[in-house]
Parts: sequence; structure tokens; C-alpha cells
Amino acid sequence: HVIYLYRDGRDVALSYYDFQKKLQGSQDDFPAFLRRLLKGQLPYGAWQDHVASWLFSDQAVDLLPVCYETLYQDPQAEIERVGHFMGFTRSAEEFQAAIEKSSFDQFQQDYARYKQRNHWRKGFTGGVKGALGKWREVFDAELNDLFWHYAGEVAGRLGYSRV
Repeated sequence: HVIYLYRDGRDVALSYYDFQKKLQGSQDDFPAFLRRLLKGQLPYGAWQDHVASWLFSDQAVDLLPVCYETLYQDPQAEIERVGHFMGFTRSAEEFQAAIEKSSFDQFQQDYARYKQRNHWRKGFTGGVKGALGKWREVFDAELNDLFWHYAGEVAGRLGYSRV
């Protein structure tokens, strides 16, 4: 079984940029970083190529695609869907408990407790803010056009829009 969690590539780019800047010491500004990401010049390659290689290939894999935005908006239904895919038999209450233990608020508490013992001590907090659509606060029309030039076909097939 493979569970493939995908997310709007623009939010992925922001989170990855935060990671690279704080942990790897990247000197790129965000526009340069985004260009490198979309051209496949960073570890793991281009977002659109990675996503397409899993979701739009002819691989004979038992694959469950999970959209991050859907998981964020309706975690109960998505976690139950993942659980059933994996063959778990759990009650709605048990799924809810799992959701609560993996919430962003819980993550922040865990971060505060463990930050001195790992890479988080360098300032990485595990993402930009754990919410949807952060890209709208950072991307101007030019950056959005750049994203759609390279990744628009894949993003569109996944149901993402330019706005």
C-alpha cells in the first residue's frame, strides 16, 4: 500500500523554502528558490514531476492519493478513508483521537518540548504555519505565472486554480 499525500505546489514551495533557509542555510531569495524548484534543480526534483510520477503514471501500485487541503478541511473523513485503505477497523472516536494527537496545536506543543534535541533548535518549526493558502500572501502575479508555466498542467489536473 502507498499513501501519497499531495498539496498545492505553491504552499509546498513556501514550506520547502522555509526549511532550506533555516536548516540548510540557503541564500536564495524566494523567487530564485521557486525557479530552481520548478526546474527540478533541488533535491527531490520539481514538484510537478514528483506528483505526476505518482499520480499520473501507469505504475501497478495500490495507491491512495490524499489531498492535503481535503485532509485539513475534513480530517475525520480523510483519516477514516486512509484507515479503511490500510485495513484498520477503528471507531470514529479512535480516529478522532488520532486527529487530535496530530493537530498543528499538538505539533507546536511537541515542538516546544523537543526543540533542543533535534534540528528544530535551528529555527525550523515544521512548516510555514500549518494552514492552507499561505502562498496567496507571498506570490505576486509574476510568481504565480511562473508556477503555472512550469506546474500548471499538473496543478490543474489536481483541481487547483490560479487564484
